[in-house]
Amino acid sequence: MFQKLSMAVFFVLFAIASVKAQSYIVDSIAISGNKKTKNAIILRELVFQPGDTLSEQDIDPLIEESKNNLSNIELFNLIDIVYLIQGDKIEFHVRVEEQWYYIPYIYIRSAKGNFNTWWKTRQWNMLTYGLQVKNANFSGRRDYFSVAVAFGYDNALSVQYAMPYITKKRNFGLQFGVSANASRKVAYTVDNYQLQYFLSNKKIIRKGFSVSAGFTYRPKYHLTWQVDIAYHHTLYGDTIFKNYPDFWTNNTINYFQFYTKLKLDHRNYASYPLEGYYIDVIGEKLGFGLPFEHVHAGSLQTNFRYYVPVVKQLYFGIGMTAYTVWGRYPLQVVKCLGANDIEMRGLYSYLIPAQHLILLKTNFKVELLPPKFVRIRNWDTRIGHLSFACYWNFFSDMVYFIPDANYNSLSKSSPLNQLQNILGMGLDVVTSYDKVIRLEISYDFQLGKIFYGLNFKAGI
Repeated sequence: MFQKLSMAVFFVLFAIASVKAQSYIVDSIAISGNKKTKNAIILRELVFQPGDTLSEQDIDPLIEESKNNLSNIELFNLIDIVYLIQGDKIEFHVRVEEQWYYIPYIYIRSAKGNFNTWWKTRQWNMLTYGLQVKNANFSGRRDYFSVAVAFGYDNALSVQYAMPYITKKRNFGLQFGVSANASRKVAYTVDNYQLQYFLSNKKIIRKGFSVSAGFTYRPKYHLTWQVDIAYHHTLYGDTIFKNYPDFWTNNTINYFQFYTKLKLDHRNYASYPLEGYYIDVIGEKLGFGLPFEHVHAGSLQTNFRYYVPVVKQLYFGIGMTAYTVWGRYPLQVVKCLGANDIEMRGLYSYLIPAQHLILLKTNFKVELLPPKFVRIRNWDTRIGHLSFACYWNFFSDMVYFIPDANYNSLSKSSPLNQLQNILGMGLDVVTSYDKVIRLEISYDFQLGKIFYGLNFKAGI
């Protein structure tokens, strides 16, 4: 009796082990719906390739990871991956719906900072009007091309091109850029934690140009290394020095810039992540010590993000940013809280040059409306496939900073505490083409003020 029972248990366990050990060979990968995107670009993002051997329990996770990879290159409105098993072979079918790649943007920017700063005064004559036409898939190889022109208080022209894959392994890319600008305004100092501008109604008082070139290296799916070298030239009119002799040492600023970024990105959806993590390290050097350069400064920065579902329809996220600066940056590109994507929710209109900074962000998101897809009948799928989702967001931001001594006007201001803490809540709307709209209300405990904000990217 015992022997028969033992044999029965053995065969049951053997059968279970056999099922778990079942594996399949990837026989083929069919791709459809990509009218412009080359097959190789899609295959590059799949974590399985023809000839690979996949265990049965790994199929669904690999499909999900592949869909996330394809989503994060931001070329498609819809991604679907199905499979068919025949014997020990497995066949995959990847179906995509492409976005509309030629996208014109008409934009309006305030000469006095971001939208929240401009809204306080609503000075229409301080606006810059621009048109940008960009294509994120110019030749079907995920190459990016952009032309932008602006007029008003700021006049500018820029051209950018980036080819992420120039090798057979598709792990090495190049990017180039050139821009020119002319303006009737110059930010000459920081006072009361706001940029202060010298304005000229008619005369151009600042003009310049920049050229840049660099490369990216992406060996697999989640790790990317970027290196850029740029040259910047800016010429200021004599008027600014007559009024503010301490603005800079002379009316010309020339310098080379070295920039490098190493990032590891495991987010499920880069534009509005709900699961995964992200970490990067950024180094920057302004000025190579050449005789004609007028800037010698640099910085180190790191960013960390972590996202996790808590329970159904509830998500938690935490982010940390830290940086340190040495030397004196030109005010136009100063490293500070309130610029360069280093923002504390609520303090959008504040500009705080800091030599050292640690920023901590947390939030809980409640899913009010899960992602929905709506197709407009008889419309081209590139523009007729709409998506949207809605989340209620509760957040807390805390920052500790040491003011940058190079900006002495800070001592004239009512000093902010070096430790700031904000609580708030808001409504996040995620729409087609990876766009995010955030409406927020927040309270700063140190200032004792309530802030309202409108933003167009994920808070963490």
